[in-house]
Amino acid sequence: MRKNQRGFTLIELLTTVAIIGVLAGLSVASYGRAKHIASFSLVESTMRNARTASGAGISNDPPQLRDGVAETTVESQAELLANAQLRIYLTGLVIPNNTTLTVQYDPACHGQGAGCTVESIQVENASACLYESFLRFGDGSETLVELPAPENPCGDE
Repeated sequence: MRKNQRGFTLIELLTTVAIIGVLAGLSVASYGRAKHIASFSLVESTMRNARTASGAGISNDPPQLRDGVAETTVESQAELLANAQLRIYLTGLVIPNNTTLTVQYDPACHGQGAGCTVESIQVENASACLYESFLRFGDGSETLVELPAPENPCGDE
């Protein structure tokens, strides 16, 4: 007659550890991909919001924007709010964390043709090395450059 076993055998423990290891490896790979996709979505939504905000700021035709906005880079909401001219140009925009926004507005280019850039907006996400650029030219044409980053955009291993 066998004695009652207390505990697990070595094979059972090794099998359990191996299964947990495989599941952990799969979840880490999935997490990295999900984080990359979320960062790209953040860049796209910030660009959409920036274009809407600039359109609202320009349509109000405030005197502060008649001379345009020199190329300016902001990395936080506090920087945006501290710059009165940008606050008017990007009415109501909220800048997410790890996001850099570079903008320029030149109203003198209206009607000047495709060689003159009226408006330029670039959104960058530092944590995922992603960016998207928008240009509006004097002839009314627009270009949105969406850059789908490769699997390893920052070159990290």
